[in-house]
This record gives sequence, structure tokens and C-alpha cells, in this order.
Amino acid sequence: MKNKYKKSAKISEIKIRQIIRLFAIDIEVNKIAKIAGVSRKTANSIVIMLRERIARYCDDHKPVNLKNSRIKCKYCPGCCHCGLLKDKKVLMVFGIIKHDDNVYTQVVKNCTRKQLNKIVNNRLGDTGFKEDGIVSFNSIVDFGQKKIYRLGLTGCNLKTNQLDTVETFWIGAKDRLSRFRGIRRKAFALHLKECEFRFNHRSEDIYKLLLRIVRNNPI
Repeated sequence: MKNKYKKSAKISEIKIRQIIRLFAIDIEVNKIAKIAGVSRKTANSIVIMLRERIARYCDDHKPVNLKNSRIKCKYCPGCCHCGLLKDKKVLMVFGIIKHDDNVYTQVVKNCTRKQLNKIVNNRLGDTGFKEDGIVSFNSIVDFGQKKIYRLGLTGCNLKTNQLDTVETFWIGAKDRLSRFRGIRRKAFALHLKECEFRFNHRSEDIYKLLLRIVRNNPI
């Protein structure tokens, strides 16, 4: 029988579904490998491919006015969603856009401490984040310092404001990302998109949704 979820069927469909189910309930890779009876390398490889498909799904399901956007920051040359530099002076920074009850995230590339300070200090006026006047970040996060800043509003950071969708997302994302005890720069964007995916589909059955995603794009 053809495996609907994996191109190279060296592992059974039942096993793949089990791994996806464990991933859906947010079990860490070591435990997935042990429970599913596969090597850690195999489990980790499948989890990475799941995150890649989640990231693609998130990009494909952005609201129309956010699709194909390249939100640029005048303080961060080359700022876009495509990744992070290897330079250690570059911070792990991302922006958050709120749309209805969902959030959409984007890594800010090439952002140094000096540039971040300019963005934050300028938040009461022109935030520096615009895309043809269509969208701008509601907040920006310095993940290394675990700080979130509201752009375009008064107040030092989001903690001084009433709970809302953005803060609810950040509280959960901060807790989840911190559990990994250090995320490589290359993997940060995928983990961030997973947080976005889980938050935006918090009222749905993540397992069933993942099965649909993987059926459409086998790992």
C-alpha cells in the first residue's frame, strides 16, 4: 500500500501517523523517538520536515493583504523574512502583525542592537516598518532579551498594556521557545512559524490539520 505521508516509504504509514500525532501534542523529539520506536535521527529528520511544511502552510494562508509582502525596515538593510545572518552581532528579532484573532510573524534580518534601539526609540512616530503603506508590525520582539515592544504606542513594552491577542501569543511563544534551551539561528524561523501555526489553529485539531498538510505535500 502506498504511503500517503512519506515519499520514500522506509517507514510505515502507521509509524508516520504516530510521529505526527506525537508532534501535534508537542512532545519533544527524544520522547517521540522512544515512543515511536525509531532513532532520534529519524524522528528529528521527520520533525524538521513537518516544520518546513508548517512554515510553507503559514505563508500560503496569510491574509490577502499580507501575502507576498516584503516588509522593510529603514534601519535594517535587506530586512525581510528570508533568514538570519551568521554574524553574532545580529540579534534574533521578529515582528508580529495582528489580523483579527490571529498573528503573523516575520524574522527581521540584519538587526543589530543599535538598529533595534533606533526602532524602539522611534516607535511613537514612524515605526520604520512599512510595505507600500499597507501593513506594519504591531510589535517587535528581541528574543535574546525576551522583550516585546509595541510599535506606534506609548509605554515601554507590552507588559504595561492590557492583555490582547499579541501578548497572549508572545507569552505562549516565549514559554515554548525557551524550553529548547538554545535554538540555532538557522532553526529559529521554523520554530517561530510553528508557534504561529499552533496559536492560529488553537481551536482546531492540530493532528488532523497536519495530516491534511502532509498528504498534500508528503515528507
